[in-house]
Amino acid sequence: MQAQFEYRGSSNLMNLHSLCRLQNSRSGPSIMPSRCDIIIGKMPIQRLLISTESSRPNFLRPLGKISRSYANLLHMTYAKKEQSAKVSLDHWRALASIVDEGGYASAAEAMGKSQSTVSHSIQRIEELLGTRVLKVQGRKAVLTEVGKVVLRRARFLLAEAANIERVAHTLAAGVEAEVHLAVDTIFPNQVLLPAFKAFTEEFAETRIELFETVISGVSDMLVKGEVQLAITPTVPQGWLGNRLIELEMRCVAHPDHPLHKMGRPLNERDLSQHRQVVVRESSERRDQSAGWLGSEQRLTVSTMGTRIQALCRGLGFAWSPVIKITRELEAGLLKPLPLEKGSTRFVVLYLVMADEQGAGPATRAMARHIETQVATACKAMESSTSPDNNSW
Repeated sequence: MQAQFEYRGSSNLMNLHSLCRLQNSRSGPSIMPSRCDIIIGKMPIQRLLISTESSRPNFLRPLGKISRSYANLLHMTYAKKEQSAKVSLDHWRALASIVDEGGYASAAEAMGKSQSTVSHSIQRIEELLGTRVLKVQGRKAVLTEVGKVVLRRARFLLAEAANIERVAHTLAAGVEAEVHLAVDTIFPNQVLLPAFKAFTEEFAETRIELFETVISGVSDMLVKGEVQLAITPTVPQGWLGNRLIELEMRCVAHPDHPLHKMGRPLNERDLSQHRQVVVRESSERRDQSAGWLGSEQRLTVSTMGTRIQALCRGLGFAWSPVIKITRELEAGLLKPLPLEKGSTRFVVLYLVMADEQGAGPATRAMARHIETQVATACKAMESSTSPDNNSW
């Protein structure tokens, strides 16, 4: 433990204990200073280092005689540890992991630590903040209102810490060894893969790590600091994104699907009576949904490719990016449904850089190649379609 006190007065200091007046009771541990700085004016004249022990020595050597004029300027500074204690990044990581993984045991496994260590981290947070951050509902630990606020801010802190480490590694290496990017699955591979090819010609030694995600999965990875670049329809709070491309979405089904046999414009009630094919949300929280999900009958799959195959086999209907199903539409495997309204939608995708200032040369080059390929593809589309149609 540490205490704070100040001395002004007597011309000599015969005993540190008589000055500090540290009192130790039999019921508690003995208290010893862990560090004392003895300063006359602004000049330290002697520093005494004493480790904290459960049993203190009976005698401390006198610190010597000091003239009366200097004694009045003497300060013994001794900061109190409990007042300066802070919540560590490891504590915040434990809290975030419990929420993301759904419990203490899962969080401990994900972090590679014991469950008691994770529990102690939460106890330490609550002790230092003086309030509860988690509460038990049934068999699950959930955030309190205070916990929601502090965790939201802690995630930014953890992301910034990861960015600092990444910048340090980048500066030390000169060029990133890997570029990690998260891309929403609706983004066309016809643009992404040529961008990768151009990038590898410029940075042959840099590895590319691609995460194909759905809906808010990209935002999660940005917030956690797991990627340097992201292509996403939703820019998370605290980040800025450049408008990259607008995609056209059509509600489609196989030509032999019962909805096509109704022979009239379809409404929401018609759709709700048939199976909708959706791609599973890749976010760990899975608390967001995109588009119309009014059908009780659903087939949920993990990838865009599987959904397209399911549609071609007549297993349901779905809104799909036109650029992703061009061949299926031309081959007659899929056909747009005649909806009364809402048969066509438009989704804007943004290019987001996790750390604009700390991005390395390879990350910046990847962003540049993606933007170049998008611009090239858009020009090609404009030359083959109506000038009023600026989306795919």
